[in-house]
Amino acid sequence: MPNCHHIANRFRAILNWPGAAGSSLPLLVFCLSVILFSPASVQAQDGYAVQKIAFKGNKTISTTILKLLTETKSVGTFSKLLGKKGPEYDDEVMVQDIERIKAFYQREGFLYVAVAPAQKEIDQQKKTVKLTISIIEGEPFRVRQVTHSLTPSSSIPDSVFNKIFKHTSREMVLRPDTRFRDSSVILDQLLLTREFGNVGYPYVDIKPELTVSKADYTVDIDWRIESGPMCFFGDVRVTGVSKIPAPVIVRQIAFRQGDLFRLRSVEQTQQQVYGLGVFQVATATPTFAKDSGTVIPVETFVKDAKRFTTKLGVGYGTEDRIRVS
Repeated sequence: MPNCHHIANRFRAILNWPGAAGSSLPLLVFCLSVILFSPASVQAQDGYAVQKIAFKGNKTISTTILKLLTETKSVGTFSKLLGKKGPEYDDEVMVQDIERIKAFYQREGFLYVAVAPAQKEIDQQKKTVKLTISIIEGEPFRVRQVTHSLTPSSSIPDSVFNKIFKHTSREMVLRPDTRFRDSSVILDQLLLTREFGNVGYPYVDIKPELTVSKADYTVDIDWRIESGPMCFFGDVRVTGVSKIPAPVIVRQIAFRQGDLFRLRSVEQTQQQVYGLGVFQVATATPTFAKDSGTVIPVETFVKDAKRFTTKLGVGYGTEDRIRVS
């Protein structure tokens, strides 16, 4: 599964970033950033205390998020009241911060963002510096259409395939006229993977094919699906340290050997085993291995709760939901 950085790199490659033949916008944005955001002639000294960091032009991404991205930090409000100085300024760190902000904007769909070098307001007497980072966000890329297609080798019936996309179309993040974001590609990919896993196809391979139009800032997304084989539940092994007889645990299993594999049945099993109220930990883990064919065994691991432990409410123990190995 591609991560956000891989998607961003592919996106920029499609656009021939930083400049493409016949497209003057990257050059225009760069020129504007040089004209509007030229750094102050006075150079900040490394080691000066950072009193304040401000941002201009960030209409979409909040200042709070941008500050979280930067390694350069300013003095906190409470520390300022106590008369403390801020962390020391470092030019090299600030350069990295600017690149980090730019990369974040590009992952958020602003491929032509311009982030200027920080403007510095220096107090030589107090040995402090106030920083202002100016941003020209540019136009974000938006989704024009979303389609899906099966590879010829896929075994899933068309009726099941189309039903999955009909069911998930309203849940997917990337829909027509939404802003394209790398993280949204990952979320939709996970959603589709889960849906296929709930109808017997846990080995599904899902890849987004992106077609970018620089003329109108749009992206077409075609989900290419290789379904893999239809799979079924194998045997169930109960492991761990417990005084509870294995048959009691097995009765909580939400599926039978030979049933169509469904991720939600594994999660239901884990919840029901933990629901007995006697375990500190209860997990249900499918053993995925493509060389094992279409039968997927499941291991249920339990660990008894400590004596006199009181449990309130409904939960999954100290583990969340499902482990996949």
